[in-house]
Amino acid sequence: WLAGSKQWYQRRVRGMLIDRADDLVIELTGLRAKISEMKEEQNNLERNMREKLRAEYNELVHNMFSTCNTLRHRFDEFKEQLTQECRDSIKGVKISAIDKMRVVRRQSLHGTEDRLSKFAEDAKSVADLEKENSELAKLL
Repeated sequence: WLAGSKQWYQRRVRGMLIDRADDLVIELTGLRAKISEMKEEQNNLERNMREKLRAEYNELVHNMFSTCNTLRHRFDEFKEQLTQECRDSIKGVKISAIDKMRVVRRQSLHGTEDRLSKFAEDAKSVADLEKENSELAKLL
């Protein structure tokens, strides 16, 4: 009876060990599945984070590029305005000088009036041509 009882206990212990080993294998399989799931979730989060950062970076670069273009355009307008003001000032000085020369010539000689009128017209046409050239350069 003792030998039979010993075998019964050994079989029972073996059965319990097998059941426990099966439980541990099932638990281990579950943990491995959970680890895989967590790794996949981590990869998705990293991918989403990279996409958000890329979108923000692209938006910042676009804004910076747009701002640079706006500033460049404003500088070009300022340059054109300044150039035009200089041309107008030069044109005014030329016309004023020619008018003064006309007065002086009138007082001394009457025959040079036609040449001075031609010089005044030429000065005005040169200024107009410079303005037109500047506008054409803008279009290019």
